[in-house]
Amino acid sequence: MGEAKLEKFRAVVGIDFSQACNHAIKEAMQLARLLPRMELHFVHVMEVSPDLHDARLIDELSENLGLAMSRLERHVRDTLYVYSAEAAWGIDLMYHVRVGPVARELHQVAVDVDAELIVVGESQGGRLRKLFHRSSADELIRSAHVPVIIAHPKDFRGFAKSPQPEPPRPGQDLTRSGTYATVELYDSGRSTHISGMI
Repeated sequence: MGEAKLEKFRAVVGIDFSQACNHAIKEAMQLARLLPRMELHFVHVMEVSPDLHDARLIDELSENLGLAMSRLERHVRDTLYVYSAEAAWGIDLMYHVRVGPVARELHQVAVDVDAELIVVGESQGGRLRKLFHRSSADELIRSAHVPVIIAHPKDFRGFAKSPQPEPPRPGQDLTRSGTYATVELYDSGRSTHISGMI
């Protein structure tokens, strides 16, 4: 019997050069640490004017595509360096610049490279959305045919922990103090709490 071929796990990461996209880069790198055969496809989408038939605008676009690719590579590498210089070792990094509506083009790259998921960043409450216009992340979630991860920083400010997150197990000594006590049994290392039904 022949050896099984291990396929790459591919993810598309949307890059718009904002702080929000930096969270997407960080989230993708955390996934890559868990999945050793990860291949990350960083994608910047240039939205264009409907007047693209103008020859002058086409020349401008052609020049801007090259500049966008250089900026994309530099932004990703700088962000990776800030988060963790060694994190990208051994991970395949690919770069794409596309032209068109953001959600459509991110999804198209996912189709083209046979990606398993798409990672995008979205700022929390910082950006006002125009009435009658959905954000690119909303559109992507609605239309994508692969899982979509919306990355933003972890922030539990204003939230309190539950006094006792899980109910006690049947027969547990309820007089014991501490929320996360453990049972010391030789045949099981399970905790004294269970989630869901008792």
